[in-house]
Amino acid sequence: MKTYLQLEDGTLFEGMAFGYKGKDVVGELTYNTAMVGHQELMTDPSYYGQLLVFTYPLIGAYGFNLSDEQSPEMQLRGVICREKIDHPNNFRYEINVDNYLNYHKVPGIYGIDTRALTRYLLEHKTVRGVITQKPKTESELKELLDDLDLSRGIFDVTCEEEKHYPGKGKNVAVWDFGARKSLIDYLKIHNCSITQYPAQTSFDKILDAGHDLLILSSGPGNPTMAQDIISDIEQILGKIDLVGIGLGAQFLARALGCGIQHVHRHKGEEAILDLKTKKIYRSYQNYQYGLMDEKAIEPTFINLLDKTTAAFKAKDYPAWGFMFQAEEDPYNGECNFLLDERIGE
Repeated sequence: MKTYLQLEDGTLFEGMAFGYKGKDVVGELTYNTAMVGHQELMTDPSYYGQLLVFTYPLIGAYGFNLSDEQSPEMQLRGVICREKIDHPNNFRYEINVDNYLNYHKVPGIYGIDTRALTRYLLEHKTVRGVITQKPKTESELKELLDDLDLSRGIFDVTCEEEKHYPGKGKNVAVWDFGARKSLIDYLKIHNCSITQYPAQTSFDKILDAGHDLLILSSGPGNPTMAQDIISDIEQILGKIDLVGIGLGAQFLARALGCGIQHVHRHKGEEAILDLKTKKIYRSYQNYQYGLMDEKAIEPTFINLLDKTTAAFKAKDYPAWGFMFQAEEDPYNGECNFLLDERIGE
């Protein structure tokens, strides 16, 4: 079935529909350069409300299963790729990409020139669009885009109620702004006593529980649009050890007084440099807001592509931030040692 990706300036890409069919979806476009891990990306809550472009030209080659999901539901609005594989070959394969998207009621479009589309996205800060079976008029497109509101994303993807996972190790709180399953799995593997709090939880309640460490999770959205949470984090500084991951690191940086700026290219596997040891590590990144006015922090890792801060330590508080997915592989992640240091491993 022929279908279209229409961008907010009217630019039109023609392709073929797959996954869930029969509805138009509107979202903010983003991309990722990963060659593998596509299922994990599709179910990462950080992609809430987005149309995800895969720059790697082929997805679905090793199939999908119901074990590697990072959240129970897909939070993205649509998937865009060059080519898909309908007959995967992998011993863990349970379902192909077409049926997987249909299962989650998420539409996809393939046959798109994803190189041209990614170049377009790199030239523009924020791009919205619609996947549709029929191109929209200018007024129809404007009406659809005007209705798109992603400002409350963290409250849509957070856990519905407080959760506790018993353990005999460090007593860790996770403030859930869209936490990936891999973070909870990592803490379970290290036998931590875990309490997962919804995003709307008051900071007083978290502090009164007497945790050893508070992790500010990753999640979706612009970190400048959650000032209430940033103000809460300001009240916590110095009262408990803090670790921020992804959006959580951006919240932490804002609470410390850093500014935020739009950055490109942090959308996949990228090399980071440990400023202390001079060793280079592979990291997995998914963010478009970097740091500026960094007087209150000490960078500990930088991104080798653009020399921006990839991780930092607060100068005056026991607080650490990792812009990348520090727990991307709970078992064998190359950067797991950074979280190991924080939980006493």
